[in-house]
This record gives sequence, structure tokens and C-alpha cells, in this order.
Amino acid sequence: MIYQMVGARIRDIREGLGMTQVDLAKRTGIGRTTLVHIESGKHCTSLGKLYKIAETLDVSVYSIVPERNDFGEQSIRELFQEFLAEKLRRT
Repeated sequence: MIYQMVGARIRDIREGLGMTQVDLAKRTGIGRTTLVHIESGKHCTSLGKLYKIAETLDVSVYSIVPERNDFGEQSIRELFQEFLAEKLRRT
């Protein structure tokens, strides 16, 4: 859920700027396929890449990363633990 929210925010900001995925990929040095996966929430990206994306979009990284309030009563830590538990169940 966290990665989907991050990806959706990146996509919304990018599209709002009239930028294509190819444009953003070239400007950040991130492969377009990787960017597609980030925007769809299918890729767990590094903090460094998030900062590079935010810098390229000329926004704060805090505008990309969801706050605790965005998840209601659960903390990001709790949601991340659930995510990891689900990944372990699948392997």
C-alpha cells in the first residue's frame, strides 16, 4: 500500500508537470521500466532514488512519501511489517 501511494504521487506530479515517463527516467538516470514499476507500486525503491525523483520533479521528498495520517490508525511501521509478512508467506 505504501509503495502504491508513493508511485501514484510520483505519477500525479509528473503528469501535472506534463512530463513523460521517458523524460523523468532520462533526467533521473533511472531506467524507464524501473520507473514504471515504481509508479505502479510494484517496486521497492531506494531512498536515494526517491530523493532523485523528488529533486527532478522540483518537489520535497515529503510530498512523495505518505504521512502516518494517510493510513488512518495504523502506523507506517505496522503497515510495513504486514507487507513484509505477506512477502514471506508468498515465498
